[in-house]
Amino acid sequence: MVRTMRDVVAHPQREAHAAFLAAELAARLDLDVEPLPAAGGGDAVLEVAPWRRHRHRDPAAPVVVLPGMRRRHRALTGRTVLCGVHDDADVTTAAAASALAGAIGMDLVIATVIPQPAIWVPGPIAPPLSSWVSRDDRARAQRTLLRVVSDAGIAGSSVGAYHIRSGAPGPTLAALAQAEDAALVAVSASIRPWPVRLLIGSAVNHLARHCARPVVVCPRDPRAAMRLREALGWPVPPRTAGEHSGRRRPPRGS
Repeated sequence: MVRTMRDVVAHPQREAHAAFLAAELAARLDLDVEPLPAAGGGDAVLEVAPWRRHRHRDPAAPVVVLPGMRRRHRALTGRTVLCGVHDDADVTTAAAASALAGAIGMDLVIATVIPQPAIWVPGPIAPPLSSWVSRDDRARAQRTLLRVVSDAGIAGSSVGAYHIRSGAPGPTLAALAQAEDAALVAVSASIRPWPVRLLIGSAVNHLARHCARPVVVCPRDPRAAMRLREALGWPVPPRTAGEHSGRRRPPRGS
């Protein structure tokens, strides 16, 4: 009988760094751990893989990406889980991040980054480029954050901090991860076609290459993302997946 990999933290075979972190996560989340089949695929609720394996491009389950700068076995350290929010489609990522943070006993930090429009500033001592974000932009970003948190079923008291920043999303989130002592950074998988990501980049690709902390890339498919939340015993918010069910553990709350 072929064993399904539900409720398993999986990692590619012959990847020692990924296996090390997968084993630690499995122990802390009370899940099993095992290598992915040689042919790939499987039914894991969470994967751990180096960025060069590119399993975060179109993930079938949340993938903890080991960025290119992480070369050694390192324990999961930090005090927060940072979740990057762009729009309402990030509800499932926020819901998964809140379950991860609760399961490993860390604070959840929610952040959004407003891309900065570049404006020329004349003058001999002024910098050649300056950036400006309107009050309306910040108000819209704040409404988006609060709406995503509500729709994700996250209790307001479980969010340690909210951040609204401006700048390039990838580098800004990477810097915020260090400032907030994040153990993990959670973002949604990119919706851009892969050739476009190569040409103009994406926040996910930047974080996967350069972030100093592991990056959890959540699938855009709500059911795939919510399988992790279910495996950790947390109820699935009705506005995330809608139809997915099958939780096998008593809920821990949200």
